[in-house]
Amino acid sequence: MKLTWVALLFFFSFAVAAQQSLSENFRVLNKSSILKEKVFIHTNKTSYFQDDTIWFKAYVADTINHPSIQTTKLYVNLLDHQGLAIYSKTVLIEEGIGLGQFELNNAVGEGVYYIQGYTNYMRNFGDDYYYIQKIQVLKDNSKQSIAPIENQYDIQILPEGGYLLEGIENRIGIKALLNGFGCDYEGQIRNKLRKTIASFKSQHLGMTRCTFQYREDEKYYAEVVFKDTILTIEIPVAKRKGIALHLENIENNYVEVYLKTNERTLNSKDLSNYSLLFRQDDRVSDLFSLTRFDSLTGRIQMKKDLFFDGVNTVTLFKEKKPIAERKFFVELKEKRTDVLITPISQENDSLAYKLNLRGGRELPKANLSISIFSPNSLRNEEQNIKTAFLLTPFLKGYIEKPSYYFNSENKKRKEHLDLLLLTQGWTQYSLPEKISKLKSKPLYKFEYGFDLRGKIESSVKYDSIALIRDNFQIIDKVALKNDLSFNFNNLLLFKKDTTKLAFIDNAGKIIKPGRIKYDSLEKPKIPLEKKHPNVKNNTLVKPKELNPSPDIPETIIPSNGTIVLDEAIITEKKRSESYLRRRKLIEKYKPLVRDIGKYREVRIREVFQNYEHDLISFLQANGARLNETNPLDPYLEAPNKKEALLLIDGRLFYPDELTSLSLSMKNVAHVMVTDSPTMIEGKLEGRLYGTTVYQVFTTKGYQKNIEELFDKFVIENGYDHPKKYYTPLNEIHQSRFPNMFEVDWKPSIKIDDKGEVDFKIPKKYKNRKLIFSIQGFSEKGHLISETISIE
Repeated sequence: MKLTWVALLFFFSFAVAAQQSLSENFRVLNKSSILKEKVFIHTNKTSYFQDDTIWFKAYVADTINHPSIQTTKLYVNLLDHQGLAIYSKTVLIEEGIGLGQFELNNAVGEGVYYIQGYTNYMRNFGDDYYYIQKIQVLKDNSKQSIAPIENQYDIQILPEGGYLLEGIENRIGIKALLNGFGCDYEGQIRNKLRKTIASFKSQHLGMTRCTFQYREDEKYYAEVVFKDTILTIEIPVAKRKGIALHLENIENNYVEVYLKTNERTLNSKDLSNYSLLFRQDDRVSDLFSLTRFDSLTGRIQMKKDLFFDGVNTVTLFKEKKPIAERKFFVELKEKRTDVLITPISQENDSLAYKLNLRGGRELPKANLSISIFSPNSLRNEEQNIKTAFLLTPFLKGYIEKPSYYFNSENKKRKEHLDLLLLTQGWTQYSLPEKISKLKSKPLYKFEYGFDLRGKIESSVKYDSIALIRDNFQIIDKVALKNDLSFNFNNLLLFKKDTTKLAFIDNAGKIIKPGRIKYDSLEKPKIPLEKKHPNVKNNTLVKPKELNPSPDIPETIIPSNGTIVLDEAIITEKKRSESYLRRRKLIEKYKPLVRDIGKYREVRIREVFQNYEHDLISFLQANGARLNETNPLDPYLEAPNKKEALLLIDGRLFYPDELTSLSLSMKNVAHVMVTDSPTMIEGKLEGRLYGTTVYQVFTTKGYQKNIEELFDKFVIENGYDHPKKYYTPLNEIHQSRFPNMFEVDWKPSIKIDDKGEVDFKIPKKYKNRKLIFSIQGFSEKGHLISETISIE
């Protein structure tokens, strides 16, 4: 640490060690630092159509941004604008990585939605720690329109360090929001006689800073002038005695901390037992103590490589009580990694590229995902892996456009990032309380998998039981308890997987158990929770910040007319019976039919269920018929007199099969139909049909045509299966603009020992300008976030 003095400024002495009790508390604080987890979710794009699929890759990191090895279970929700979960996924995380998707299937309307991600362990730190990302759902050829709302202004005056001090030059951060977002303004600081003391003007997203001399026994006001409105707000009253904290962090290699006091404080002789603590969350980077003050101002200069990567905090303590605090950002050069993408070859059906990593002390082995899109696509990446791991977990509330601060093309990004941190309030706490909290056991633990419990309800002569897959591969083997119950823990099983239970004798023979009573797999423990701020009419409305003064208790006051999400979440959203039924059918059959959301249900009336009707007669009763005008070429005719296709349980029935088809309606569970252009799975996958298509789904009893030797247990609450990405079917969306589609999505890119990897995209994008969004991390905590344009 380098200590620098400023001429004519105050002098203070540094003790070799703080008071014994204080030093010991800080050592405990550093030793007891709690491991935390962070989440980032990279999506293939940020704007979707109602029949789209949201493809995503999840990254889960530990405190120092290494891939988390503590958790295998990530909860990912798709929330509507009220914070209510529409879809929920449980994603398998292996070495910090997981894949998943949300198939919209026309089950959602146009508007703003949010992807939320968190682990069970992250619940210990509150929902502000969860990951959140905004997406847009569009209609064909439609521009999103938001109903006009009455303008609501929110002006916040935030003294640097937490409070103002009489008799010195103070710095304040000013933040002005219009309907929850930063806006432009200018203004003045005036005294009680309305004399202008200082002027200011918004610099970035409604934020700016201003300095002025706070005279003793004076009152000040900020007059803020918007485009069509002038508002006046009172400046917080300054303290008469104390020490003010001021920080400079624009210079490349150093952070400078200034401590200022006034004559009244200096003459009071009450200037002992102060300490400065530098930390990131609960991890301490440095501590030193000040034993006495002899002048009014002093400066401490410290190298940035002494701190942690990301947001750091300096706190001024008087004895064990924090009295002032300031956040600052450090970007360590040793973790800096640049990305280079170059075209390398052209093959029959694809274009090949090489991706290289450069920079840092060593080339990292990284795991990446790449979204590729056209320059004019509706993509708005407000988040990236650096914002998710280095910035947002350490700040309160909604951060507008966080990715701006990590784009090197923004020349003032560092200055504006420091402005953002200046406008962050801080929470008052006592050191013993903080240490006590660190020593307590976390309420929510890391999760490694699912549990399966049950009991044998017949006599047995074996003392252990095995869980096996359909191919008789053993998953796990456990001992039976005295009451013949069993418990399989930490199972990595997926939803709809089928498993069996069996005894295994000494010779390795598998024996079917008698009667078994299963408990269902453990239910998800995580309630649906909110992360994004209050909302109104699809517009984020930011609550007022915590009051930055350490003398005033914290309160959060929502702006007038906003919806408080804590209330919205516990209010059940009313859905019509038909809506809920449709959602249930879509969830049930989308594993068989990719675009099931395009289909509507053909209700099976009771008369067809009670009597001997077959499928063909049912279809005829609903307007279709079997056209046998040419006996050699029969076909199913839709109500519009055109040829229709028939699929049963996902299998296409050809015309020559229709005449011999005999399927009783007693064995039919549901019938669905679409007249929209659709794709056929299976042998004909990839072929587009613009005709009527009937999808028929049979009952479970009909599908089970063989007797199983062992009873199967179907997993209901396991992990959600990730699906393989397929290229969007642009040709069936003639009404849509081509630039609204992604070019490609590469979720599983692994960098080799040389720091490079090759990948391909379809050849039809030759000679087009493309944008590559690359996100990922390495096993040693390097964060990769680049957006590259290639002609």
